[in-house]
Amino acid sequence: MEGMSRNNLRFYFGEPTRIVQTPRGEDWYYRFAFWHAAPTSDSGTTIDPATGERSNYASVILDISKDSVEMPVHLSPDGFVVRPVPEGRIIKN
Repeated sequence: MEGMSRNNLRFYFGEPTRIVQTPRGEDWYYRFAFWHAAPTSDSGTTIDPATGERSNYASVILDISKDSVEMPVHLSPDGFVVRPVPEGRIIKN
């Protein structure tokens, strides 16, 4: 997205949550969503009290969560994106 104009940024990503003037241009802040997946596992042995029979088990669960964080998109003084847009999905207002 480097080189994208201020107008195109607004068109594709919507209004920023805030704009901060910097000595090198502007920082437009957007909320970015990130998905995290973390496997969890458990294993062990159970014994049936009635029969004394042993059973082994194993389970794997994928714990999925979504976080969001406000991050800047940097624009030059003439209104063009000067660095890559942060990774993640922009949450439109």
